[in-house]
Amino acid sequence: MRPLPRHPFFVIVPHEHYSMGAPPLDWYLDPLMRFLGVPDYYVGLLTAAQWHGASHFAVQETQVVVPRQLRPIKVGRERIRFVTKLAAGRTAVDVRNLESGAVRVSTPEATAVDLVRYPDVSGGFNMIAAALTELAPRLRPQELLKAAIQEDDVATSQRLGWLLDHVGAKHRTAPLARWITQQRPRTRQLDPRSPIERTPLDKRWRLWLNTKVEASL
Repeated sequence: MRPLPRHPFFVIVPHEHYSMGAPPLDWYLDPLMRFLGVPDYYVGLLTAAQWHGASHFAVQETQVVVPRQLRPIKVGRERIRFVTKLAAGRTAVDVRNLESGAVRVSTPEATAVDLVRYPDVSGGFNMIAAALTELAPRLRPQELLKAAIQEDDVATSQRLGWLLDHVGAKHRTAPLARWITQQRPRTRQLDPRSPIERTPLDKRWRLWLNTKVEASL
């Protein structure tokens, strides 16, 4: 079958996967991205969270982060959604070597940062909090700080720090909190799209808590 109409890239579908229309994504994703000329892609966001063990929610699509805009692709029953991030090539990734080949996946720490930076793609703050709850045991504090510095987005780091504290992972955020204090950030809204009237202020992260977040699994 052809994931890309009118392009000479083919995926062989073994008999045992015929009913799904395609073999598992990790069999062909890396060759497909190289065929598209995007070798610095990575599996990210909710899909990466799921691959890292956050399994209590269903992801209806595979989310792949790329440095340039690409249209969604449907391969059998699988839908691949591409999220554009110009600095995708600088994001920390784990290269998973599988029997079928290698796949680039954002590290748990980079995944956490991306989830907060792209809340619409990540399903909103409740979904993000649920994912962070399950990702938290895998987060290394110093690597989390490196991922935040690499992203160079203090507002995202403020929101990430508060969300991790909120889901009971405060012991993972000390280096991040110290770095944010050194940046002397302005006070921001937790949800930038909601008003801040009569909402409490979190002084540690300098955030107006203008939305309610529930991390229900």
